[in-house]
Amino acid sequence: MFATLQCLAEYSVDMPGTFRDLILQAASSDAALDLLTRALAKISLFKSLIGTTQGIDVIKGGIKVNALPEQASAIVNHRIAVFRFAL
Repeated sequence: MFATLQCLAEYSVDMPGTFRDLILQAASSDAALDLLTRALAKISLFKSLIGTTQGIDVIKGGIKVNALPEQASAIVNHRIAVFRFAL
């Protein structure tokens, strides 16, 4: 995700200058990277791309209406973020 942002900062003409500068500075500054991560975490589109997410993919249960099934199962998919940040 960070490499994509760096590419956009380098070649996009539609990106605001302050955001572009922050992305470019984040490559060599931990403080800028922390600030960038916090800014991206506030945007719902980016929050799921930079953080841990989970989703239920398959749910199996009963076949009758208004009757509890004897068995039920669900498959949960976790995508764990490779870095950790505090919000």
